[in-house]
Amino acid sequence: MPIECVRGAPACALLDQAQFLADWSALYAACPWATAFQGSGFIGAWYRIYREKFEPLLIISRAANGDLQGLLALAVSRPTGAMVVAGSHHAEYHAWISRPEHGNLFPRSAFRAVRRSIHRAGLKFRYLPPHAPTAWLLQSGMKNISILKAHPRPLLPFGNGAEIRKSLAKSGNKSRMRRLQKLGPVVFKRITDPEEFATHFDEIIRCYDTRRLAVNGSAPFLNDPLKKAFHLEMLRTPGLLHVTVLKVGEHIASAQLNTCGHKEIHLSLLAHHPFFAKHSPGKLHILHLGKMLMDEGYERMDLTAGGDAYKERFADAWDEVHTLSLFPSTFARETAGLHIGLEVAARKVLKHHGLTPMQAVSFAGKISRVNPARWTGLAMRRGRDWLMPHREIRIYRFSLSEINEISTPDDFHRDSLDDLLAYHPAAALPSRHEFMSDALRRIEEDQHVYTRVESGRLLHYGWLAERPTDGLVNSVFKDFPLPANSALILDLLTLPTARRRGWAERSLRIMLRDARAIPQTENVFIAIPTDSHACRLVEKIGFKHEGSHACH
Repeated sequence: MPIECVRGAPACALLDQAQFLADWSALYAACPWATAFQGSGFIGAWYRIYREKFEPLLIISRAANGDLQGLLALAVSRPTGAMVVAGSHHAEYHAWISRPEHGNLFPRSAFRAVRRSIHRAGLKFRYLPPHAPTAWLLQSGMKNISILKAHPRPLLPFGNGAEIRKSLAKSGNKSRMRRLQKLGPVVFKRITDPEEFATHFDEIIRCYDTRRLAVNGSAPFLNDPLKKAFHLEMLRTPGLLHVTVLKVGEHIASAQLNTCGHKEIHLSLLAHHPFFAKHSPGKLHILHLGKMLMDEGYERMDLTAGGDAYKERFADAWDEVHTLSLFPSTFARETAGLHIGLEVAARKVLKHHGLTPMQAVSFAGKISRVNPARWTGLAMRRGRDWLMPHREIRIYRFSLSEINEISTPDDFHRDSLDDLLAYHPAAALPSRHEFMSDALRRIEEDQHVYTRVESGRLLHYGWLAERPTDGLVNSVFKDFPLPANSALILDLLTLPTARRRGWAERSLRIMLRDARAIPQTENVFIAIPTDSHACRLVEKIGFKHEGSHACH
């Protein structure tokens, strides 16, 4: 089968030709397994935005009459020379497109054309779409240089819409909607105007990166400055990106960015605001979105593979997709298989000890951040804590009824996700993943965070629990009898490089001012280790020592 490899400037010129794009669209329409991620709209948008990082490489086959009969869009990393499928991790599905009769012949011929240029780490297809031909991998020589692995794919079929209407009518979902409506007008809408999308996108990004940091320690938009521009470019491409938001007042409670397929829509990005989490806006969003998509002619939502728990909860059906890795040699394939085996074994060891891979990475990062010159002092402190585990915690109370007014400059932010995203770990402090996981948990428990950021770095933070749960009170104050109608100040921290600026005192005074505005709140409590300098600070402000308990 004739194969042509077009790379760099000639590939860019080809992508600008109307006839080539028309031929691409015709081939895409004739390919039974093609998804939106193999269309010229998606791949063209990705090539345009990521041109500084990747050089386009088009693997093309034409019939004798010049008709396009096979196409595989690849890219070459400019910094490393590694070859990837176009779209890289932004594309949920990686595949070639061809006419059905060439479904096995074309990929084998295309692979032969680029095999010598593939890095020993392999050319990875994230997920092959269902029904993508794989018989060519069973042919002579291919088994020894490829790894094909099956994965379940959760789906949400709409049917006649009866199940969606039934779910929306459930008392629990109606109650969630009523609670949201008490916070402001609730609007569910689709956004098609790029300018309108741009006005909301930063808030969506904040919510998304916050949750991704909490879940797996990664902030996709913070780490990739081109990712925002790519999604804006996708929306400017007709029929490619489906954007919906659930707004409560002026805030976005939930948002979804999905990629449009033929009769199904592919889940691409889901975000919800942590301050609305207890009302389950993500669940309400999917139900309203399902109703909208059904009215628009879609038959189902592809929740995409990956094993996320929330996808399994919504799925009503499953099928199968595959990951595929192709290698330049048998040795490279065996080496990759060995690495996969070691990774699986390491995960089993971590699981046996009750650790996740992310926790292990966080611990290693924490150790690496400690200056070797401080290791002796750190070891002595750990030894002291081990030898004298009963550390006294002093409990202080501030009576709000004893004052008329608390004046303080309002130079701190309250409940700012941007500030939390500006956290960078210092020596012996939690990793970003640990910090954001804890912050998300606190936010979802209705705690409020007070922050100070300078030069793009979070330097001070503290937490106020206006209505602390019994579990929170018991974890902090042990057996100390906390009066009703009390608020708590928790975990006030200033980074060592930013101390002696009076931030802790100003932060405390702002929290006391806000606590005073909480209906029926009479006292504010704080617990501080006896050997902490903060004891003198809270006493200066007016906190009274109420008692102590031993901390193990």
